[in-house]
Parts: sequence; C-alpha cells; structure tokens
Amino acid sequence: MSYSTVDEVCSEFPRFQRNQAGSVSDAQIAGWLAGFAARIDSALAERGIVVADLTLTAAQAAWLAALNQDAGVGKLGVVLQGNVTMQPGEYSLAAARGRQYEKVLAGVHDGVYDKFWGIQTKSKFGGVGGAEVAKTDTPEALGENRAFGKDDVY
Repeated sequence: MSYSTVDEVCSEFPRFQRNQAGSVSDAQIAGWLAGFAARIDSALAERGIVVADLTLTAAQAAWLAALNQDAGVGKLGVVLQGNVTMQPGEYSLAAARGRQYEKVLAGVHDGVYDKFWGIQTKSKFGGVGGAEVAKTDTPEALGENRAFGKDDVY
C-alpha cells in the first residue's frame, strides 16, 4: 500500500512515456512507492503512530501523499537522469525531491511532527516530554530510598 499513485509521480515528468520497452514500468514505480510507504510507516511507528489504526485528517493524508510522492519523484528522476547527461552544476529537481523526502523522514525520527500527529512527545531516552523517567516512576515506585537529602543536617 502506498499513499501516492503512479499517475501522480509520472505527472511530474510530462515527457516521460510510461510502459515503453526498455523504460520504467508502472509496476516498478508502484513497487518503489510501496517501499517508500513502508519506510514512512516504520518511521511513524517508531514514534508510536500506527497509521493503519488512525482515522486520518485531510491534512495528515495529504502530508503522507506528498511525502510518498516526493520519494517516488526522486527515484524516478534519478533513474531517468541515468539516460541523459546533465551539465556540471545543473540543478536536479529529482535529487532535490529525494533530499526533501529524506529530510522529512529524519524529522519524523526526531519527533518534529509529533504534534501534527497528536501524540505526546517522547524523548530519545524513552521518557515522556523530554524527561528520562516517566511521571509514574516515583522514587517509592522504583524502590529508591531518599531518606537522606542534600541539605539535611544531622
């Protein structure tokens, strides 16, 4: 399952003729999109978001589609550029779209989009909201003895 379609990816390359002999097939592009969607799902699952269990808002669905399309356009562009010679320093739209996909995916891993998905931010240490220990882990619950404090005088 992917969030974008082969038609959406191919529309970025108006002169690209689909399903021609010796060219990239629709099935190949669909496979790429499914693979990229799996990477997106994996990154979101790492943050505690299981897309299949959600009722997506229009914004969330559009975000997933745009991210999946960026990856597909980047991949197809790189493949097509293998058939042409670019001038030194020439801007590559395909490479830029691929970099955008990787940048957003890195942001997902870092929790940049947690608020967009409506989840509580988790730190990289497993705590909640930037703390390394969950609120329920009190000293008593952890079996810690804090009878002696820093400023106690005996």
